[in-house]
Amino acid sequence: MQATSTWTSADALACDLETLENGVLAIKLGASISLERLDEESPCSITLEFPAACTLKTLELTSSARHAEVYVGIINAKKEREFKYFETIRGVRDGGDKDLYQVAASFPADDTYERAVAIMFKFLSLQPPAKKNELRLRECHVRATSGASAPLPSAPSAPSLNGASMAMLFQVQSAMQAQIEAKIYSAIDAKLSQLAARLQSSEALVQRLAAQVHENQSSHDAAALASVLDRLSHLETDLAALKTHHVPIQVDPTAGETSIDR
Repeated sequence: MQATSTWTSADALACDLETLENGVLAIKLGASISLERLDEESPCSITLEFPAACTLKTLELTSSARHAEVYVGIINAKKEREFKYFETIRGVRDGGDKDLYQVAASFPADDTYERAVAIMFKFLSLQPPAKKNELRLRECHVRATSGASAPLPSAPSAPSLNGASMAMLFQVQSAMQAQIEAKIYSAIDAKLSQLAARLQSSEALVQRLAAQVHENQSSHDAAALASVLDRLSHLETDLAALKTHHVPIQVDPTAGETSIDR
């Protein structure tokens, strides 16, 4: 039975394992202990490693932490130890010491808790606040039963591929990739052709509009010039008529003499 902590203590952290009736295992803290923080970054945690996989039943803690997070260690499919979160438990103030809290929980009938190889406690909200860097652990009691459920069968390994199979697989992959690329390029070409046709249609429409505007402007200028020429022609005709009907006025050369000259 092995017990470890992220904090340090002058005394060794030890737990006793006792077998009770009906195959019940009792894991108990050897003695009350105080743990001190190593650095500001590390939270206080204690891990108990079981000698064999077992089924967890209950736990009881009495410490200066108001809350405790519980994690259960199992062996995963990769044959590695992995901790699963169980619950965050709020403690009840101890009647004999106002700075100690009692935490208790029961584990449900679940596959995770029936093949436990370890259990870990994280202690939070240490009391009193002035001693937040010190954990007082008075009691740690875990009950379990020996004999865990049968381990999960390992996943079957994938069949190995020889050189010919790998070459065939590569050819199929290359062919599929070529088909996908061809479809993509075809779709892009079709879209570009549509855009080119629309552009040509737009250019033709602009050219027709420009020619129509030029034609309308030329027709308007020609009509204005014809109107001016017609008016000039009428003016010439009127002037010629005036010259034809005009009677010359006889001027008396002596009309300019004054009475003094006479």
